[in-house]
Amino acid sequence: MLSSFFIMDGLALIGVHLALAERHVADGARHVVLQREIVADLESGGHNTEPARELLAVLEQSLAFHLFDRDRLIRERERERERERERELPDGTDSDTDEPV
Repeated sequence: MLSSFFIMDGLALIGVHLALAERHVADGARHVVLQREIVADLESGGHNTEPARELLAVLEQSLAFHLFDRDRLIRERERERERERERELPDGTDSDTDEPV
């Protein structure tokens, strides 16, 4: 039954994805900070830091990907907002429905 499905418009869907991307960025940044602390603790204790540094590099790369994705979604949201503004006609109606906006 189609009525049980919730269909989102483009801007709402981008917002959902952007919220998830923001969470990934925050989580990733937290993981990087914690791993840097682990590396520093290992260093100060005279322990081998190579495995911890390798993991740190992976976490930093992952964070970079999350930042890239978040920034892409922000740009896409702005493009979608501009498309919505362009769909509005000068007489105050929506070009898709001819309804007043």
